[in-house]
This record gives sequence, C-alpha cells and structure tokens, in this order.
Amino acid sequence: SFKCAPTSTAQFRAEANTGGVLTVGGSAVPFVSNLAWERSYLSFTMSSTGNRRLRTNQLNSPGTVNPARVEVHRPNGTSTFQNCAAGTTTCTLTLNNLAPGIYSVVVHPPAGGDGTMSFNQTLTTQ
Repeated sequence: SFKCAPTSTAQFRAEANTGGVLTVGGSAVPFVSNLAWERSYLSFTMSSTGNRRLRTNQLNSPGTVNPARVEVHRPNGTSTFQNCAAGTTTCTLTLNNLAPGIYSVVVHPPAGGDGTMSFNQTLTTQ
C-alpha cells in the first residue's frame, strides 16, 4: 500500500477590485488597500485611437520607498508599465497611439514596508 504525504502548500492572496473606471478629465479615482499586498484594478475605454496620460498621485506605502508597479494592459494582451516611487507627488505614464478598446490598469504594491498603499489616479489627454 502507498501512503502519500503532502509535498506542497498553497497560498492565497486577497485582491482588491476597486471596480473604478477612469475617464478623461474625470475625477481622481482613489485607492486605499484594506489588506497587505492587495493590488488595485481600474479600467478605461478608448473609443478611437489616441494618446493619454495616466497619473498616479500621492502614492503612499508605509515603511518603504520602493516603487509600486503601475501596469496598463491593452486589449490585444500586451502591456506597458511604470515604476512609481512611494512618496512621489505625481508619477505619469505616457500612453501613445492607443487603439480603440478596453484597457486595464493594475497597480502592484511596493516590496517592503507593510504591503499597503494608497493613491489617486487620473486620466488625461496629451
């Protein structure tokens, strides 16, 4: 007979889906993590080809000055990113020649510190 012993473990991570939508010239969308290592998820829609600026403002992550990673995922599956240092007043990601479609914005918390973060994001034309 065989006896099986566990050989691996699983870890689960809580994810924050802010469900927010960024609009050009709209109000800033705030994010405050409730648990350590949560990511923020937002989206925006391009109705025609154009250029945008995604601004991450007042990024705060207690206990670290390491950068948060701000990713923009295109409808075709490719992505671009910007590392934004904690404590930075404004971090701007310039997005050129965006095709029509829905874009996802994911912000990963910085390494170190307590794993929480807060910030505001805005979307503008260039």
